[in-house]
Amino acid sequence: MGRVARSILGCQFLVRMVDEGGAPAAQQVFEEVAGEILRLMVDAVAHELVEKLVEYWTDEEVARVLQMLAASPDQVVAVARDHAGSNILQTLVGRMAGNPGHAELFTSTLARLGEHGVMSLIEHPDGSRLILKCLDTCSAYQNRFITAVVSSSFFLHRLCRDKHGSNVVNRCVDKAAGDEELLSSLAAAVCRDGFALAEDSYGNFVVQHVMSAVPEARGYLHELFRGRYVSLSRQAASSHVVQHCLELFSPEQADEIVRELLGCHRWDCTFHQLITDPYANYVLQTAMRRRGIQMHYPLLNAIGTHRNSLQDDRIAREVFRTLRKVLAGIDT
Repeated sequence: MGRVARSILGCQFLVRMVDEGGAPAAQQVFEEVAGEILRLMVDAVAHELVEKLVEYWTDEEVARVLQMLAASPDQVVAVARDHAGSNILQTLVGRMAGNPGHAELFTSTLARLGEHGVMSLIEHPDGSRLILKCLDTCSAYQNRFITAVVSSSFFLHRLCRDKHGSNVVNRCVDKAAGDEELLSSLAAAVCRDGFALAEDSYGNFVVQHVMSAVPEARGYLHELFRGRYVSLSRQAASSHVVQHCLELFSPEQADEIVRELLGCHRWDCTFHQLITDPYANYVLQTAMRRRGIQMHYPLLNAIGTHRNSLQDDRIAREVFRTLRKVLAGIDT
């Protein structure tokens, strides 16, 4: 029947058969294809039949499939890195929420892949979706194989710079909220490389996330960024980090950031250049919106003095528009 399932017409026939026959028909088809179920999961056509069968699988049938996966961990990687296969495994993981035994069996199978095997999933677009599903569904103990890899400084810096890895790191930070030791370990590892990550197109999102989730990390990051805020403000990725700093840091720390921006000449940059910079202008606009800091009025005055000379600059006009709104808010 596996050959039938791989053909378009045959697959359509079997799917219709299961639709019309319900659980008994699904069980009959499953028994016929069980020996090939892992290969069918990643087949361009037959995966549609497997997706239909999953809807009717009993706990016993789920256990059989999990045993097959456990018997061939290498095939788990192949299935998880396939778009359709990943969807099927995610559906299985969703079914495991009410069955700790199944969850333990599946996560222990993934753990047997080793650190590099888990990394190959985290950095893959489809494999990472399965890892995220595990983090959302399984217990912290069952997910320890993921957090062990992510919390390793050897892998963490690489993951933070990866599109899919950075999402997994952020989710691990969220899931570590109840584990102070793990949360501190993750935050410390990110902070140690905070400046380089802030400048990275994906790493900057991890730094911002840690800044929001772990207030204790803000002081360390401020020390790390001190004297570099002008440079960070003028880059695409890191300008977002500086904006986040201005929003979350203490008034005293925010004042220090604004002082650096106003004293930008010490870093070979004029304030005129900051106002017209495609990235720094957003930092200045965020700084203007930050109330309750001593440097608020000096900043507004400094920007206001450039209104006449930069009134024709497209970027500067946005800064002056924000200035007018802030001033209007103060007047009312």
